[in-house]
Amino acid sequence: FDDASRRQVAFVALRELNKKLSFFEKLHRNSPEPVRLQAAWQASSLPFHPPASYLRPGVFLVSHPYMNDSFFSKTVICILEHAALDQERGQDPDLSSRQVKIPGQTYGLIVNRASVNSKTGKNRTLKEAFQENMLPTRLADIFGDSIVREGGPVHTSLQMIHTLPSFSQEEEVASSLGGTVIPAIAEGENSPALYSDRATYFQGNIFKAMTAVEDGNLDRDDISFYIGASTWSPGQLASEIAQGYWIPCRGPPEMALHGICEHEPTLEGRRPLADLWLSMMSACGEDEAQLAHLFYHHDQWDENGLPCDAFEEDDDESGDDWE
Repeated sequence: FDDASRRQVAFVALRELNKKLSFFEKLHRNSPEPVRLQAAWQASSLPFHPPASYLRPGVFLVSHPYMNDSFFSKTVICILEHAALDQERGQDPDLSSRQVKIPGQTYGLIVNRASVNSKTGKNRTLKEAFQENMLPTRLADIFGDSIVREGGPVHTSLQMIHTLPSFSQEEEVASSLGGTVIPAIAEGENSPALYSDRATYFQGNIFKAMTAVEDGNLDRDDISFYIGASTWSPGQLASEIAQGYWIPCRGPPEMALHGICEHEPTLEGRRPLADLWLSMMSACGEDEAQLAHLFYHHDQWDENGLPCDAFEEDDDESGDDWE
C-alpha cells in the first residue's frame, strides 16, 4: 500500500474506535448502578455442549444483550417441550398430546413480558384478548381481569402455567387440573420442587382451574395466561446458542409463573432491581452482569454499536482507491 492508502486505513480505524468509545460512554452513562446481590437466587448458566444439556423442559433461555433490537430483546424463555431426535432419545416419544410434533422441535414461552393493549398502552387482560362475548361468562368473572403474557411471535391458542403446593393433600387438585410438571434442572437430577415446596405446571384444564378458584382450592394469582409461543425447528436452537444469541440457564421453575425471581436475602445495601432478565444475566457471571447493566436501558438500534467491519457502502467504494 502507498502512504495515502495507509493514511486512509488509519483514519477509518480511528473513526470506528471513536464510535465504539462514544457508544460505551452512552451505555455507561444510562446504565443502572450494579447491585451486589442482583443475581437470581439458585440460577446459573448451563454448559453450551452437548446440546442435550439444555434441549429439555425446565431450561431457561436468556437473550444476549446484543439482541437489543430484535423481538426477543431482554427476554427470558422457559423451554416447555422438546421432541428429542433419534440420537438423543433412543426411543420414540408419544407426541400425540404435545405442542411439538416433529422430532427435534423445541417449544417455549417468554415468561417476562406482558402483552400490551395497542390502544391503551396498558397490560392486556384476558377479556381484551378475546373478541367480545367470546369468553364464557363464568371464565370472564373469574379470570377476565387477569393479565395476559406474550409467549412469543408464533400464534397459538390460550395457554396457562399454574402452580400448586406439592403437599400430598393437594394431589387431588393437581390431578384434576392436569398439565405437565416443569422440572427444575440441577446437577445431574430433575425435581419438580427442588428449590420450593410448590410444583409448577404447564397447561391444564382452564375450566377445572376456574372451579378450583371458586371453591377456594386455588388462588387466581397462582395461574398465568399466555398467548403466542416461541418455537424452533430441528437444530435451530442449538445453532442460535452456538452463535451466542441465547445463554441456557437453570433456575427455579416458579420463575415461569409471573416472570419474577428471588434474590439472596440481605439486610444491607440497596435492593436488587425487579427485572428477571437482568437477574438471570447477573447469575451467569460477573462479565455477563456488567454487560447486562450496560445494555439495560438501551433498546434502540445504534450505528455506533455495529461491528467494526460493518462499513457503509461509501466506505467500501472509497476502498477501491486503496489498491
